Amino acid sequence: MLASLVEDASLSLDGIQRIRQSITEGKLKTQDLKLESLESLVLHPLRIRQKTLRENECSFAFTPSFPQFVLQALVDLLADIVNPIHIPAEKYIVGFLQKDLQRPRLESNEVPRILKSLALVHPSWTLTVYRAIGRSLSIPYCYDEKRFPRTAKLLNPMFGTWTRRMSFCLGPDFFKLESDRAPYYFFIASIHHRFPNLRSVEIIIKSFRFEGEDLLNTLQSLSKLQDLENLKIECGKSENVTPTFLRAIQEHSSSFSGVLARFLRLRTLCMSYWFPSSQELKFPLEFAALTSNREFRTLQLSTPGDVWQSDQDSESKYFRRLTWTRQNNNDYSMNAFGLNTLQLSHLPTSFRSLGNVDRRSLTTLQVEITGKVAWNFASHSLEHFESLRDVEIISKVPFRDAVLESMPSSVESLLVAFPRTMNFSDIDQMLKRHISIGGLPSLKHLRIARLYFDNKLYTYWRVKTSSSIPLTSVACRERGIEYSTWF
Repeated sequence: MLASLVEDASLSLDGIQRIRQSITEGKLKTQDLKLESLESLVLHPLRIRQKTLRENECSFAFTPSFPQFVLQALVDLLADIVNPIHIPAEKYIVGFLQKDLQRPRLESNEVPRILKSLALVHPSWTLTVYRAIGRSLSIPYCYDEKRFPRTAKLLNPMFGTWTRRMSFCLGPDFFKLESDRAPYYFFIASIHHRFPNLRSVEIIIKSFRFEGEDLLNTLQSLSKLQDLENLKIECGKSENVTPTFLRAIQEHSSSFSGVLARFLRLRTLCMSYWFPSSQELKFPLEFAALTSNREFRTLQLSTPGDVWQSDQDSESKYFRRLTWTRQNNNDYSMNAFGLNTLQLSHLPTSFRSLGNVDRRSLTTLQVEITGKVAWNFASHSLEHFESLRDVEIISKVPFRDAVLESMPSSVESLLVAFPRTMNFSDIDQMLKRHISIGGLPSLKHLRIARLYFDNKLYTYWRVKTSSSIPLTSVACRERGIEYSTWF
């Protein structure tokens, strides 16, 4: 072992001699070396340096007096850029276009350099910086257990009780033998000991070589985290992973529900999921156990992209994202949850199936009009959805006045995407007419886009001129509505 450490430059020859001397003199007591002491061991040189500076009263000779709270705020800001906090599901806004509201951000590779430079400014800054970086732990996919064992993450002193977020893949990509599972399960079993204060965990499933019990066992170990609030289970975009994941959930549905109930402080669950049946927008029975948890607030289910793109006409690909939030804090049943975000791959036959709770709770709607179902006021009126604020209508067939007439007065942001078979002038006249007569009285933001490709990625650019919608631009300026066109 010592030879291998010297070979990869982890240990010098002088270090080996000192270890041998300690063993000979009987000073090395390995039974006293515990996982909890590794942090002190690695940071020992730093503390010696800090002590020397204090004794010589020259701590401030290296840097001017700098308020600790200012340093902490700066480090926190930079650390969140390196390891951004996941947006809570209840605040998620579906975006067909980039809303152009994001603040300018530093290049991701520049921020770590800034943090490392701050750590070198003064010894008193080092621990603050490294603790901030260590709040988030991410283990990449296809982790090589032989070259980079997961235990290295467990032993890394940068991570510890201050670590709040973790992301890892479910098992290695080579679950071929039972012995292959041992390193993974050792890592999983050690998480609640090594990182007891985790608040958010993300599990990414990219390998199809796993069984339902792998996910269940992983969740059982994670349920020992007493303060876990956010759990995300994401299914990788692979034709092999998707059916394997769905089958595993269906075969172990009761056990899966029971394991989720063990997360006593869980507030948000986001996971890849899709219903075998169509147009069912009620809180799913598979997650009913979560509703009895007093802390639980949000359930977000998203259909993996490879599922809904593979067959747009299949009824099982009806929705892309559904988010439910608790509406009644005194009710611990499924009836207490109402839809908050609704993103549909095609227009349902009617919105009337949504209950009163959903009509009061829905804030964000995105729907595609494909021509399979025509929009009509009687079946698709949204006038009773009193909390609806953000609406995105992507119409792959000619846009109709009935869509605008169906909008509730509460809408503040509206996106209209129309097919290339229509002209901007047609949309311009339609929107101008509706806005001029007082339609959409709460509207603050209007975005207009033209569709160019069907089921293909396309980068839209915001056009600052209003020549394409001259009539609508005048109507918007008169009412103080921010507007933009996208090509």
